Amino acid sequence: MRDAQSLLDQLSSTGTTITLALAQQVLGTATSQTVLDVINSVLDHQPARGLETIHKALDSGADPRSLARQLVEYTRGLMLIQMGNAEQVEATREVKTQMEAHAKAFGTSDVLRMMKIFNNAATDLRGGWQPSLSLELALAEVIDSPAEVATIAATPQLKPKPVSAPVAESKPEVKSDASPSGGPQPVIESPAINSNDIVKAWKPLINTLPKDKNTLGALMNSVRNIDVQGKTLILGMASDVLVEKLNKPDQIETIQRLIKDHFHADLSVRCVVNNAKGKLPTHVSQDGMVAAAIQHGGEIVDLDE
Repeated sequence: MRDAQSLLDQLSSTGTTITLALAQQVLGTATSQTVLDVINSVLDHQPARGLETIHKALDSGADPRSLARQLVEYTRGLMLIQMGNAEQVEATREVKTQMEAHAKAFGTSDVLRMMKIFNNAATDLRGGWQPSLSLELALAEVIDSPAEVATIAATPQLKPKPVSAPVAESKPEVKSDASPSGGPQPVIESPAINSNDIVKAWKPLINTLPKDKNTLGALMNSVRNIDVQGKTLILGMASDVLVEKLNKPDQIETIQRLIKDHFHADLSVRCVVNNAKGKLPTHVSQDGMVAAAIQHGGEIVDLDE
């Protein structure tokens, strides 16, 4: 009940009429159609289409782990239908009809394999700063292995090809103020406060807000990622809607005051969307080569620590 109340606070903080579309956008839940499209891409051996479906959902604010869990629940339904327990499947009539078609098209071993792979993605934290990574790996693994499909495919199975991408920047240690070529090297400031300390204090800080700041408290509760770069506090959120609602001068000033009162340090605050393709990971330099590549359409696919 407490979780439900927190989710309702996040929805009410938008100040607009609460609809299904708004709930899906703010809370980062995927639609059933997204799940169906992903499963169809697996059935048709179309990895590019499947990745595009996943990225489109994430760019719209869907939560990657929530999407993975829905894929697990859907494939579990296929398993139940194949085992003769269709009455245990909870779904609308339209979705159940599609599930019955998929249950016939996929082999039993394929359904079990998909369920295990997507379940691993739902609990896998390797994505880290790149939340879509676990789902991308899961889709590639599902499609890359031979599928026991009941129907004969008209075209050979396609396999995802590795895509070259710029190496992501990790946090460097500055040992000199000059580059090997003799030119000046930008100095990267150490974090003024350990981000883990702020994470631990975040909930208590929210609890100190007065009652007339309930909207701000709900928005702060919706922060997904906290990082500190130099003297800047980076707050990662699930969607542009939440960023727009939190990024108001009076609310930013209140957060700065909370941090100063608790940690005795002055930090500026920046709100970002941290689950969409093309968004820069918070721990990568905002003015480096990787940032420039992303601004011109690039995408980070791996990080070499």
